[in-house]
Amino acid sequence: MLSLTLSAMCDLPPPLLDRLGPDGPLIAKVIGQVAGAISDQYIRDAKAFDDAEGDNAWTFAVGLHAHSWARVGERVKEGPIIRLLENGLAHAIQAGPLVIRPYKLGSQDPEDIRLIRLDPSSATKAQIAESNDLVVKGQMALDLAVGLPAPSDAELAARYAPNLLVMGHFGNPRQGRCGIYLGAPRPVLKENSYWEWVIRLAGPGPELDGPIELPHGPSEPTPPFSEREEPEVPLESHDDERRRDTTP
Repeated sequence: MLSLTLSAMCDLPPPLLDRLGPDGPLIAKVIGQVAGAISDQYIRDAKAFDDAEGDNAWTFAVGLHAHSWARVGERVKEGPIIRLLENGLAHAIQAGPLVIRPYKLGSQDPEDIRLIRLDPSSATKAQIAESNDLVVKGQMALDLAVGLPAPSDAELAARYAPNLLVMGHFGNPRQGRCGIYLGAPRPVLKENSYWEWVIRLAGPGPELDGPIELPHGPSEPTPPFSEREEPEVPLESHDDERRRDTTP
């Protein structure tokens, strides 16, 4: 049977681990737990998807958003440096100095994640990228002032200074998870990238036509569409959730 649980600890970039110090291994473990929760929920929701019952790309994205956050709550144990942050439909994980926001960025794994830009019309997403840009510029000035050996060293240190990170994931009802990434977005294209740095945590998931071993047991049976309550989703107050990918 296939297991969809990702590694218990993600391999974070060495400059970031150096900055996190002794908390680095715990933070890497939490990031792995979050990515694993999202990955497994893609398979659960893809297997439950039924367009004959009225499911579509929008219902898949909205359901995935709520369900994956529930899985994160099951896996991530809060503590002195780990907190789960929730404000309506907006979710984030605080891990030490880092604040990580999971976002669905598309339905297919991109050819080049560096060319994927956070939606600038979303106030929250624009603020993440703009804040990171200011942090990098400020850190560059500090590093150069204290005389790091070369500008390239200052640039490397500055790129990993932002604390506002995005865990961007891609997937659809037919394939499940297509890709999960972690990085620090920036507002403009620079050096052929919209990210200060970005790494791939997971690629495409397995096919959906075989037995799948789920770590939390089988999903509850999905009631017919006619018997489901109409969800109340206050999208007008959460522009981050308004612009989810709607490609089937």
